[in-house]
Amino acid sequence: MQITYCEQWSRHYSHPHLPLTEQQAAERHQKNKLYTALLGDPGRPRCFLEFSAYRSVCVEFLDASLRSLRDYSFQEKRPNELFLSGATIRQFSGDSPEPNWGDVYHFEVDGRLIVEHYEVTPRATTLISSEETTTDVGHNWEPYPEFGQYEGLAQLDRGIPLLNVTQADRGELR
Repeated sequence: MQITYCEQWSRHYSHPHLPLTEQQAAERHQKNKLYTALLGDPGRPRCFLEFSAYRSVCVEFLDASLRSLRDYSFQEKRPNELFLSGATIRQFSGDSPEPNWGDVYHFEVDGRLIVEHYEVTPRATTLISSEETTTDVGHNWEPYPEFGQYEGLAQLDRGIPLLNVTQADRGELR
């Protein structure tokens, strides 16, 4: 798989911002500094991983129009182990750049889970409902990756039943 690097992916303009060489990105990885890895075609990546200075990683999965359909937020909760603490799933209507609804999942290490359902209109984002439950978070853990070894974090289907990838998702996601 092709991997290219930049400081950040511009969500507004849908392109890489401040390109980095592999060596520059590797140095940033080693020093826990901000960088982004684009997986796939650099002009139309299937996803990108944004590494922060705080050993957290945001993974965003893009559709053919470079809209963020799904994102996962990982934080280092144990030494060299990341925990999927948040996930957002968005649904778009037609070619609209804005989603029409979204679900946000907040996971805790002890299994607590809050799920929020949102409706999005041109005027506002409205919380429709929220529920709290418990779930098995065994699949939420991932080793902090070595530089360039992003396969674990870049898994769309994480084995978490609540986040199951539907056939519709597979068709929209790159």
